[in-house]
Amino acid sequence: LMRAGSYPWSFTLPEKFSEKYGYDLLPRLNELFFDEGSYERTRVDYWRLVTELFSENFFKQIYEWCESRGYKFTGHLLLEEDMFNSMRSSGASMPHYEYFTIPGMDWLRRPIHDCLTPAALGSAAAQLGKKQVLSETFALAGHNVSHSDLKRIYEWQMVRGVNLLCTHLEGYSLRGIRKRDYPPAMYYQQPWWCDMNIFFDAMSRIGMLLAEGKVVADTLIIQPQSTAWKLYRGDAGESASSVRANIRHYNDALLAEMKKLERKHILYHLGDELLMQRHARTEGGKLRIGEMSYSRVIIPENLGLLPETASLLDEFVKCGGKIVSADELLPNPITEENDLTYTKRVFDNYDLHYIVNSTDSTISATFAHGNLALDIVTGEPYDFYGSHTFAPTESLVLIDTHEQRARRQGEKKTEKLSLLGEWRLK
Repeated sequence: LMRAGSYPWSFTLPEKFSEKYGYDLLPRLNELFFDEGSYERTRVDYWRLVTELFSENFFKQIYEWCESRGYKFTGHLLLEEDMFNSMRSSGASMPHYEYFTIPGMDWLRRPIHDCLTPAALGSAAAQLGKKQVLSETFALAGHNVSHSDLKRIYEWQMVRGVNLLCTHLEGYSLRGIRKRDYPPAMYYQQPWWCDMNIFFDAMSRIGMLLAEGKVVADTLIIQPQSTAWKLYRGDAGESASSVRANIRHYNDALLAEMKKLERKHILYHLGDELLMQRHARTEGGKLRIGEMSYSRVIIPENLGLLPETASLLDEFVKCGGKIVSADELLPNPITEENDLTYTKRVFDNYDLHYIVNSTDSTISATFAHGNLALDIVTGEPYDFYGSHTFAPTESLVLIDTHEQRARRQGEKKTEKLSLLGEWRLK
């Protein structure tokens, strides 16, 4: 992570720069800080090289060492949630996920909010064929965090691509300052620890299904990280707020496109330009990145894509691919309730639909698919008749065997009981 206003540097960087681009960086260092000369090209070339060197000389070395010895390399990057911070911490987050056996993220505190992290991680993992996607989560949620909070925090990530839970923190002791080390303690110190397997088993059951099923997405949104590179000129001094605001504008435009698709339940991935250079090609009228293929591409507001990206997209259009906007796409008919978040997995004999209510509201919805639902606590399927009322933080796993739904028989009316606030057993 760079200090405010600083830039990553090494003794070999000027030489590597001239080898890659055919011109010297040192006479153009002023262009990293001031909007003069060919500053956009210089900044993009600089940040592109920094990102690639970090990826190859750090992550790749560790990954290859682990792979050669039968170990799995996992972990997470720092500050992946937006284009500005990911640039300052790693140049760009998505290219580095290639060199993790199990790529991961972390999530601090209880609040959830729109950001790039889980979508970028899940997209790269699917494109690179990484089955497991990890999240270190619950840190700073506090010792008094509720199980509803835990469920909401983690399922908000799972429906966007995560499938492997790594809880923070299991400390041998809570003596002294340890009890204030990014709580909660997710271990034997908790009075509810003996029952925590119910939660872990339920989340692991969903995670296993998400990991084993075939990921489905037909729409790609280009992540214009190069726009952040062009705008950054240091974030110290008087220009700091304007630099951040300018980059935030394009980051918010990207998030807006993502949000529109999520509310329409259109399954999508993000496309990183450096990953696309390594793994993208046109194939049968589609844009293929590694193991995923897309027939539609959304290009959010940007200051110009990398030349390789622009060339690839031109070829994609010539082969029959479509450049579209989120506004013009029709909603997925799975359900009309756009406050629910949705994803899908395909298996040999059935499709799995995973729907999550991350809001604090009760939502009633009907669904176009699914003849069975899964009890995530017991793992047992039961007949699903097409509608469900979601309590706050509740999720639903539907299984569609492509058979007709069973007819609803007389059923006993049940009522969800909230344990929030004060209550008493009688």
